[in-house]
Amino acid sequence: MLFFIAFACYGLVTSQDTDAELFFNDGTSIEGYGMLHKTDKIKFRISLDDKPDIWTKLMVKKITFYGFNMSTTFEYVQLKPDKPATLVEVLVYENTKLFSDVTTYYFYANHGMTNGLPTSRSRQQFSISKIYIQKEGDEFPVALTGNFRRKVKEYFSDCTGLVNKVNSGEFRKSTVKDMIYYYNDFYTE
Repeated sequence: MLFFIAFACYGLVTSQDTDAELFFNDGTSIEGYGMLHKTDKIKFRISLDDKPDIWTKLMVKKITFYGFNMSTTFEYVQLKPDKPATLVEVLVYENTKLFSDVTTYYFYANHGMTNGLPTSRSRQQFSISKIYIQKEGDEFPVALTGNFRRKVKEYFSDCTGLVNKVNSGEFRKSTVKDMIYYYNDFYTE
């Protein structure tokens, strides 16, 4: 489910004419058209006739894209102490936050061989989504990679209701968004 959401939003944020709002570190914002650009950069322009400017974490906090009756926000978040902030999708922005960091890999697939040489090739892609959670007051988010159940039960050990729902299978990786909403509704002030 999260993969589908991330994949559906990908087209929305890679088009240069997507309605967007750019939020600066000083709290101000401007509306215009934006897209995600290479390696944690944002292309943004006020009108479709303008040439886009490239923005980075030095001045920008986040960007929100609007379209298809939904909005998608990407924010610069420092995921590890020794790494610079990276642009991640914000899935839940409450007391406990949920982020998704999608990495897309491209490769060429060979179709048919003649004398040991490929007769045709096609460009393929696959994406990997890493999920991060961060409680209010935590310095860095926690990656939910590896053993999902174990990590969730350790991280939310203060919430027996949530741990019970993880043990019963009601909450799992595919329902992590619902799990974070549940935690925010019942275990935060």
